[in-house]
Amino acid sequence: MNGVEQEDSKPQNLVEHVNIYSMKRTEDDKQNGVSVKRKRTETFEFGNYNRYYGYRVQNGNVDPRLDILRQRLKLFKDKDILDIGCNIGHITYSIARDFFARSVLGIDIDNSLIQIARKNLRYYNSPSSPAVEKLLQSFEIDDENPVFSDCSSGFPNNVSFLHVNYVLYSDDQLIQEQPKYDIILCLSVTKWIHLNWGDEGLKRSFKRMFLQLRLGGALVLEAQPFESYKKKKLSAKLRENCRKLTFLPHMFDNYLLNDVGFLSCETLSVPSQSSLGFQRPIQLFFKS
Repeated sequence: MNGVEQEDSKPQNLVEHVNIYSMKRTEDDKQNGVSVKRKRTETFEFGNYNRYYGYRVQNGNVDPRLDILRQRLKLFKDKDILDIGCNIGHITYSIARDFFARSVLGIDIDNSLIQIARKNLRYYNSPSSPAVEKLLQSFEIDDENPVFSDCSSGFPNNVSFLHVNYVLYSDDQLIQEQPKYDIILCLSVTKWIHLNWGDEGLKRSFKRMFLQLRLGGALVLEAQPFESYKKKKLSAKLRENCRKLTFLPHMFDNYLLNDVGFLSCETLSVPSQSSLGFQRPIQLFFKS
């Protein structure tokens, strides 16, 4: 069943609905006497804000990044896609449903966000759809591996989520990587990889993305500027890590093209309607 044909079944304020589980969890914490301030410090060390899309998208509008990516719809149609740092799944679901992807795997280091993303499936398709119920059951059965029940039948069977840390701990592990994706999304994730795993962790992740892409594939990159690294309150560990960084965001392009091996780079656009400083260029790095 194709989700695009069920446009009328979607809530009017989609972002408001997909955050419902995030808001409920915060209220439950308050009732149980959990310090939200303390919890926020512990939870957001990886940039895993459970209200992230509430910040990026206001008044139920479409995420402006989706409008930009939709201009290159052919890149996504019938393709296998990896969404690194998928948060609660808004971009993941939208690309799986509206961009006609063959398969989309959303991954995140925060298992609580993955659980929310899975539950949010109901808001991107008819809640009573047998396909939705079947897929939700498969999520519960297998929590360690991505499940694609039947990609050929389209949405929602072409989307899955996995709790995993994308950053490898050694370059030696890169030898195991094989090309399996046509598109890899890395949207507002580089900063948090950088702060937690340093220059080498981010470089290793870039290499892994390249190795996982098929020939002709592309990395869709939205990198945060270095100024933003210090805007949020960081733990003592992350502050110390930040002071050690020498591989700065303005160096990423050169590294990806000349060291990693990408053939070319194209800047799509800067989301002009983004709020709270989220005006970052979206770039495509192509693998020959």
